[in-house]
Amino acid sequence: MEEFIRKLLTNFVELTIFSLMLSLGLNLTIKQVTLLWRKPKILLSFLLAVDVLVPIVTLLIVLLLFDLPQPVKIGLILMAVCPGAPLTTRKIVQAKGNFPYTVSFQVTVSLLAVITVPLLLAILSSLFPPDVDILPRQVAEQVTFAQLLPISIGIAIRETWPQLADDMGKPLTKIANVMFIVLVIFVLVKSLDIVLGLSWLSVVAIILMTVLSLAIGHLLGGLREDTRTALAVFCATRNPGLALLIASLNFPQLEVLPTLVAYALVGALAAIPYLTWRKRIAAQRAEAEMEI
Repeated sequence: MEEFIRKLLTNFVELTIFSLMLSLGLNLTIKQVTLLWRKPKILLSFLLAVDVLVPIVTLLIVLLLFDLPQPVKIGLILMAVCPGAPLTTRKIVQAKGNFPYTVSFQVTVSLLAVITVPLLLAILSSLFPPDVDILPRQVAEQVTFAQLLPISIGIAIRETWPQLADDMGKPLTKIANVMFIVLVIFVLVKSLDIVLGLSWLSVVAIILMTVLSLAIGHLLGGLREDTRTALAVFCATRNPGLALLIASLNFPQLEVLPTLVAYALVGALAAIPYLTWRKRIAAQRAEAEMEI
């Protein structure tokens, strides 16, 4: 029965991520997607922050807090290598971040995950237990099906048949969001007891990872306040769905689900002071511009 539930969860996670990414592609034009591609300096700073510095900081946390339980270490590493959560865009908009950059980077980082996720996992594979084999090619195939393929299909439909994209986009987005909510509720019910039983050291590690990720994004976000906000939120908001999918398909014996859930919950709470501050800054700027 346990094996059946695990398989069902894995399939549902795959379908949910595919639906979210397809709806993302359907709602975006090539011009929106490639905005940051035409600004290589900014794009490189975004990629450096999200795909290099956050994993490095997480690695240091895992190594320095050597008493962390093994599943927590693996869970944090998985979160560090899986950027681009599907709902990041909404979160950044609420925090008054740079929307055009957000949209472009959301798709870019999701597409590049086909390369970055297996590469980072291969580099960090020494941290995994001996009985866990990380096969980069297999992970790349999984990320391709979960993210690259649906986004590409969605963008192709948008560019070729814009009316069809309009007709499909809104209902599919609603369905995908409902699926995501169902997944979140199921995961919470399944693992809440274990999450609440996490050690204080595990909670400290998650808070450290969140706060340092926000700091990295803020410092590398350039001079524009809204861009700083966008990159900070991108750095701190990882992709638990993709992390769960990789764990379920490659090493289901490791109980990393509670850590992924804990990161989503504790990380969101730890980010509240920063998000509140950024909203206040944005409001002050808007007021000043109105006075002018």
